[in-house]
Amino acid sequence: MATEQQQAPVPAITSNVEEPLDLIRLSLDERIYVKMRNDREVRGRLHAFDQHLNMILSQVEETVTTVELDEENFEE
Repeated sequence: MATEQQQAPVPAITSNVEEPLDLIRLSLDERIYVKMRNDREVRGRLHAFDQHLNMILSQVEETVTTVELDEENFEE
């Protein structure tokens, strides 16, 4: 006896995403959040990007988090 598995319909946004850059392409002209090295965070509107993930953003807000270390045991 064969059983049929019912699958939920795939949302349109995920059906167009085959590679990671596709998701970024779908975010053009949207506000995005970018987490970078050294605890830097940027929020802004994405206008353009390239294959190296260089991005052109507008209306940008940058957040830098600094952590103080104890000199004796190098803990936060």
